[in-house]
Amino acid sequence: MKIGKIEKDIPVPTRSARKTVKLLLEGMKVGDSVFIEATKKEVSNIRFIIYGVKSGYKSKVEENGIRIWKTE
Repeated sequence: MKIGKIEKDIPVPTRSARKTVKLLLEGMKVGDSVFIEATKKEVSNIRFIIYGVKSGYKSKVEENGIRIWKTE
């Protein structure tokens, strides 16, 4: 077992990426689109989140990220 050292003054994350993306999707209206700059791994995670939400979204992987449209 490897135990790390105790650290001080490390900020606690305010939201998970999953919750942040869900809130972003919920705030979109039909016809809106958003580009999220992300790595390939993050793009994969974002697409997984989109598929877990109600239908009505389309996505396209672009250079350096992903674009999401609200369609319904």
